[in-house]
Amino acid sequence: MTSDPYQDSDPEVARARAELVDALQAIEAKINVPKRARAAREANPVKFGAVVAGLGLAASGILALLVVAAVKRR
Repeated sequence: MTSDPYQDSDPEVARARAELVDALQAIEAKINVPKRARAAREANPVKFGAVVAGLGLAASGILALLVVAAVKRR
């Protein structure tokens, strides 16, 4: 019979391990951009759509400015 290598008899070690797991899960939740975007879309689809449309409009405006600047340089 094999014992679980992560089973600790010391409650302090078990508590520290649990805190580490919680901290790692919190870090993962913050840096997982696709998951956060999906959650934002599901929580408020109208706001999400407005943000996406605004970003698209801003990107097209920047592209238009770059094209105008390139044409003027000729």
